[in-house]
Amino acid sequence: MRAREYTRARGYSRAHGYMRAHGYMRARVGTRIGTQMDYRAIIALGFVLVVLGVVLPWLMFMQVIPSTWALVFLSFAASMAGVILGVVGAAYYVRLHRK
Repeated sequence: MRAREYTRARGYSRAHGYMRAHGYMRARVGTRIGTQMDYRAIIALGFVLVVLGVVLPWLMFMQVIPSTWALVFLSFAASMAGVILGVVGAAYYVRLHRK
């Protein structure tokens, strides 16, 4: 689509149409401002949360720390968030390394 056609069809400025038509505004995977995070960091954070979700109940069972409702909920939430982040990190890895 040529620059003039793009600006006419979308209602953008002439400069925007030129940049879009000539490849300056190509969509790139994982480049949203402020949200780009390495898949290794996502997987590592998920691993830390899963370990926290295992260690906290074990410490409560051994009566090293008192078992409160908030701490039980926190350990459950950490475990679930860790599993979800691990799956998201693995999916991001597959998306980037697909041939």
